[in-house]
This record gives sequence, structure tokens and C-alpha cells, in this order.
Amino acid sequence: MVKKIVDNFYLRNLAVLLIFLSPEILQSIAKNNGFNVTDVATKIVNYTEFFLYFIFHNRVLYEKFLRKRKYFLYIILLLPTMFIWRESTNYLYWLATRSPIEHIYQIRELKKYNVALWIFVYWADVVDIYISLGVYLAFIYFKKTEHFLAIENEKKELELKQLKQQLSPHFLFNALNNIYSYSLEHNNHSSELLLKLSELIRFIVANSAKQEITIKEEVDFIDNYITFEKERLGQRCVVNYHKNISNQNIKIAPFILFVFIENAFKHGTTAINRSVIDISIDATEQNIHLVICNPVHSVKNTGSTNIGLANTRRRLELLYPGNYILHIIEENKQYKTDFLLKLNQ
Repeated sequence: MVKKIVDNFYLRNLAVLLIFLSPEILQSIAKNNGFNVTDVATKIVNYTEFFLYFIFHNRVLYEKFLRKRKYFLYIILLLPTMFIWRESTNYLYWLATRSPIEHIYQIRELKKYNVALWIFVYWADVVDIYISLGVYLAFIYFKKTEHFLAIENEKKELELKQLKQQLSPHFLFNALNNIYSYSLEHNNHSSELLLKLSELIRFIVANSAKQEITIKEEVDFIDNYITFEKERLGQRCVVNYHKNISNQNIKIAPFILFVFIENAFKHGTTAINRSVIDISIDATEQNIHLVICNPVHSVKNTGSTNIGLANTRRRLELLYPGNYILHIIEENKQYKTDFLLKLNQ
């Protein structure tokens, strides 16, 4: 309802007018010990005329002349329209109350056409006009900012959706490559690996569309994946896996930890060399800390698409800007991934 009023030009200005009128009407009721029709009607007419001129100034004089730096035309149009507006307001006030205009400003000693009163009244009008212009410009600024943020958020959601769509095929591509390589050597166990792979894919399908999952769900998926890889690799790979989760209901983006672990197996194992992979996950209410060490082999995994890690970096920038630290270091033929995710920042 509020958004509908704000977005509609007429409803928005009517609401602002009512906000300004309400205290004046209440003051009139208190002053007259009741509802004085003439006094209230006078205030409504005066405020409405004020408001209409402010709208005319902001939407016509400012937008078509002042904003386009047509200063001469702006001043030429401002002065006569301001004069007509002020004198018509004074006349309506006099018709309604039969009182001189100085009563509006509570100036008793000045006459209606006294120069000092004229200067005072018009100076006050100029101040009011530019206050209204300031409010108008502030509203435009906030609307443009809201529109910009809405577009940015839409682009962000679209990009995240695309990244998620790439994540599942990326994992599946690598997993199928792994099973194919394994089946060439151990044909009798391929069916078991395919069953475990189907369980992993089922989890991906169920959770990839979610904005967040619990740390327990993420770690359970990682547990199953490590089991899958250990069965595939057998004695060729030793996995030292440590996890310490203080609160299993911590919410994170799905697969934000998993990609680093998949990357370690993808690049840290071969069909020939023996590998040792160390994985440590520590999660508290404040931080999630993932440390992975895996060997660097000279034999490259030609089935790699190199999409997963790049996507994860981009997802981190979109979802946790400024709230993560990621270091991937290669030294002594070892990759070390040190990832710290700051929560509740």
C-alpha cells in the first residue's frame, strides 16, 4: 500500500499535503475549542495553493529551465508566477477572513502594502520554494538509488542463477570422468560408485536452487563426496579429514565449501601417484574456516573445465563482499587453500 502511494504522483502529493495539513487543522480545533469551518477551509485552500505552486515550480520551472541551465528564462518565469501565486493567496485569505495578510505572519504593526512586509513575505516564499525543491531532489535521488539497487539486485540474482546452473554440470562432468577412469581398472565396482554419485546428484538437485542451506547439510554432502572419492581412489589417496562444527544450523550459500574440496581431489590426485589430502573445517557462529592441503602433480587433469573455482570466487564477491579471505598458495609442490568466511557481519 505504501509503495503504491509513493509510486503514484497524485497519491504521493496528496499524502504529503495531508501530512502538512493535519497539525494545522488540529491547531485550529484547539484554538477555536472546536471545528471552525471557515478557519479550516482557509488553511486547506492556502496550503493547497502553496503545494500546487511548489509542484509547478519543481516539475516545470526546475525541470525545464533551471536543471537545463536556462537561468535567464527561469528567473523571468519565476518572478511573475511567484507574484501571481502570492497575490492570489493573499486575496483568497482576505476573502475568507476579511483580515489583512499580516495576520498570517502575526505581524500587527505592518500594513498590507508596506515594503518591509512585502520583502519579508516574498523572502519567506523563496525559502519555502527552495525547501520544497530540496525535498523534491531528495525524493528523485532516493528513487534513482532504489531503481539502481533493484537493477543491480536483479543482475546479481541472474548471475548467481547462471553460476549455480554451471556448478551442477561441472561437478557431474568431473565425476563421470572419474568413474570412467576407474571403470577401466576396476570394472566390478563401477555400479557402486554410480549409486553414490546418484545420491550426490540428488542432493545437488534438491539444494542448488536454495539461497542458503545449513552447515550440516553442506558438511554431510562433503562427507559423502569424500567417501565417494576414497572408494574411487582406494590406496592411491589418503584423506586426513577433520571437522569441528559448533552450531549445525549455521546458514551458508550451498556448495561454497564443497568446490574447494572437489578442486583438491581434481588437481591433487592421479591414476599413478600416491596422494595425501588434508582437509579441516572449523565452524562457529562468527566464522567458517576451511584449510586444505593437496599435492601438485605434473600430470594435468584434462577433463577439468576450471569453472568451479572461478564461479566460487565470483559467488563470494556477490554474496559475501568484504566478508571473506581466500588464499591459494603453491609451495614445495603443495597447494594450500585457506578460506575464512565471516558470518553475521
